[in-house]
Amino acid sequence: MYTQNPGPFYMVEKYNIIKVVLLLIMLLNSTVALSPVQMYVEKSNVELNTFFDNNIIELKTSEYYGRAIRPGYESLNVDVKREIEESFKRRDKDSDGLSDLLEEVLVNNSVMGKNIVYDNTTNRIGILILFSARPARNANESKILENKIQVLIDYLVRELRSKGIDAELRYGPYTYITPGFSLWIPYNKSIIESLTVMLRGIDLDGDGSSDKILIHPVTYTRVLNYMTTRQTYIRPYVWVDLGINGSGITVAVSDTGVDDSHPGFAGKIVHWIDYVNSQSSPYDDHSHGTHVSGTILGSYTTEATAGSNRHGLYISSASSGYYFGWYVWSTGGTIRVYASGLLASANLYYSGEDPLWLAQKKGTLQQVASGNPIEYTVSQPGWYFAESTSRLGGSMEFEVPIEDVGDGYDFMCGMAPNANLASYKVCDNQGSCASDAILNSMNDAIANRETYGIKVHNFSLGGSYAGTYDSIIEEAVTSGVLFVVAAGNDGSGSNNAGNSEPAAVPKALTVAATDHFPFNITSYSSQGGESAVNSSIIKPDVAFVGGGAYWVSGTNAGVYSAITSDVYSSYPGWSLEMRGTSMSTPGMSGVAALVAQAVTQSIGWDYTSQSSQSALMVKNIILINTYELYPLTRISDAANSPTLEKGGKDPHEGWGFADPYAAVVAALSMADPLVPGSIINGWFRRGAIYQGTVTNEFGPSVWTKLFMLPNSTISLPNGTSFSVKYKFKLYITNNNIADTDYDLYIYRYNPDPYSGDPVILVKSVQDFGYNESITYTPSNDGEFVWVVAKRAREDSAGGEWVLVTGPTVSEFGTPEGGSVPSESGEAWIG
Repeated sequence: MYTQNPGPFYMVEKYNIIKVVLLLIMLLNSTVALSPVQMYVEKSNVELNTFFDNNIIELKTSEYYGRAIRPGYESLNVDVKREIEESFKRRDKDSDGLSDLLEEVLVNNSVMGKNIVYDNTTNRIGILILFSARPARNANESKILENKIQVLIDYLVRELRSKGIDAELRYGPYTYITPGFSLWIPYNKSIIESLTVMLRGIDLDGDGSSDKILIHPVTYTRVLNYMTTRQTYIRPYVWVDLGINGSGITVAVSDTGVDDSHPGFAGKIVHWIDYVNSQSSPYDDHSHGTHVSGTILGSYTTEATAGSNRHGLYISSASSGYYFGWYVWSTGGTIRVYASGLLASANLYYSGEDPLWLAQKKGTLQQVASGNPIEYTVSQPGWYFAESTSRLGGSMEFEVPIEDVGDGYDFMCGMAPNANLASYKVCDNQGSCASDAILNSMNDAIANRETYGIKVHNFSLGGSYAGTYDSIIEEAVTSGVLFVVAAGNDGSGSNNAGNSEPAAVPKALTVAATDHFPFNITSYSSQGGESAVNSSIIKPDVAFVGGGAYWVSGTNAGVYSAITSDVYSSYPGWSLEMRGTSMSTPGMSGVAALVAQAVTQSIGWDYTSQSSQSALMVKNIILINTYELYPLTRISDAANSPTLEKGGKDPHEGWGFADPYAAVVAALSMADPLVPGSIINGWFRRGAIYQGTVTNEFGPSVWTKLFMLPNSTISLPNGTSFSVKYKFKLYITNNNIADTDYDLYIYRYNPDPYSGDPVILVKSVQDFGYNESITYTPSNDGEFVWVVAKRAREDSAGGEWVLVTGPTVSEFGTPEGGSVPSESGEAWIG
């Protein structure tokens, strides 16, 4: 939803860039006996001003070297085969080729209750057979590997059937992910154990060493469905002001499918595969996948009823306490509320101009009993709420006027409305999803990533940890596709996110859920902790809007997105309200698509190397541009709430809530990094609970730009060398300094190669009322770093700030006949 911004939303950058090389030449041409510090000391303030006026050249970074300065991708040096072997060891501790889970199932006869794919009519179990060979990275490699695996499949099936064993291929070959395939095979310990002998000594990638094998059960995961995406100030600022809307990006979605008849997807579905029923045309017999896809990229304006000029919103099973909230901008339009079902009823409220989270019911406008719709003509703009007061459930419809938002985009839009969709149906009409079908979709998305421009893959599904996706997502991310996955809806109290999959996978971007502004962590969002894959990694990674729980009054607004007519045939083109990490995840996938477009536009995208960093860079930028929600509390469970980490990670929100605008601004800065000498003015919105109220609920909380630091050391003609230290000072310039807590960070350009998490090089994180200062010496000439300013917490004031940057000369000593005119023995160059 587009909510009006209360004030200017911009960041002014004053480029006052000092040409360090020019100053160094001046130093080298001066008398050797005269130190550079003394040269500045002996000048009066007037002379200094004249000196700088005459010698400082204002220029963009591209002019600094006479060419565009763009950071390249640095190799991750990932040994994919070693990573696969290590993941096998985690799942197969005795290295006998059978995963620990499969052995447990076979020994204890525990196929039931373990989410194992099992057909009791034929007594067959689904198994994955995986090899520690290097996966393919191009079509030629894939074809060679596919031929080898197909020979194995034919051999195994033929040999087993010759012995009267009912074996059948399920999915595969996989070539772009961990090589392998899946089979139906009798649920028999000795038969399955015999496979380890039959497959011994195979060398699929031809590197001269036998591949290790892992035989693992096919497991079911489920769509994470607590049936909430608005209020992230993407609209219109990212789309219009920055010109980033998802163009050129395709997002893959592995889910229950998509309804291609819904107008939100017209012309957007570029690729479709049905791994459940093998249908050639897109459909969704569940509704989850359509809603998820709409949240990412749906774009539509439809009328609820022909000629009504109203847009329809729908809730099923609308028990008491469910409500819709919608901001109506203009008068004269008609709102319609309808309740259906035994003893169903609903109320319509007007709640004025307050922000959504502060809006209170201010008198019932009308009430309705089952079958008698409310028809209300809007007499004043503001928030309108339709609340279900049904005793026995039923459904509620809420139709709102279609309005021209004024930004050139449709009335209903996902995060990246110009992006395209590659849809994979891997889940059935009950929301159950077989792991080998999911792997097939991953393999296909990577195989076709260049053909369709796939850069993000959404997984709003999950289940208990079985290790199925560890190495597969790890290696897939290095192909240039970011995997965005749900943290889960298991709530707080234990490490639920860290012990589920694919949420636990280090390189995946794992998303927790918040309610709408002010973004409290929801009661259902899975608390995390140490990853089951690697205990040094904390999950989840980030928090985003997923919608409050319907059972918590006042915090239960959902995410509105496309509804599928395959299930809701009476509501074509309508929107459905849902909530869950299934909804926060596509919201984050849409943000990732925006950042991916900005990265591609700035420095290009790497699909071809064995260890692409493109996808991890998107994850890195998103996580750098987060802010902490402290002291906001988890809904209905304040004891398990985000903690104040000052740049660290906690098990509720990860690094924090994502700031999409800041992330896109940061990604665009890669095309033209700043150099020290810049003076930047900006502002942050005030914290959501600053002095108990907030009027500017939309606005930046983070500012990030890429800087290039030209020199790490300088040598003088007399043979003296010294370090160049770059200073960054963040000044609070609002009228509430004592109530303001801003922090300053410098992050490494490259993320951690194993997890994609950001790496802090140095930070200044004082408490309320303090300016922040960082002095940093780069490790090499021409080092790239991210410089980040943040509002530190949600009880801090907002307002203006100034970031002053410049190089300093340090460790040079006190000049003769004068004192160093700076702090801590440092003299500023410029």
